[in-house]
Amino acid sequence: PVNFEGWVEDQRVVSTYYRNGKAIGPQGDSPWLFVAPWGFYKLLHWVKKTYSPKAIIVTENGVDVPNENTMPIHKALKDTFRLDFYRSYIGAMKRAIQ
Repeated sequence: PVNFEGWVEDQRVVSTYYRNGKAIGPQGDSPWLFVAPWGFYKLLHWVKKTYSPKAIIVTENGVDVPNENTMPIHKALKDTFRLDFYRSYIGAMKRAIQ
């Protein structure tokens, strides 16, 4: 039998960047960072359902923009990638706790 200890192991999931040969969402500039608000929703909903906490505190959540360091400043300032990221993740968080 497998010994599962801790909340990460409690989930009994495998983290992946690809599903059925396709990326799980748009990729940030970091090779390990993919935008997947549906996964954030599922995680928060699972924590709420499993542990019924009084609060869930998200201490880190962000995204780096693809090629941001090399784009012209006028393009970098029109940051729709990051705006869409936060809009979708905050929406997922709201749905998960309702």
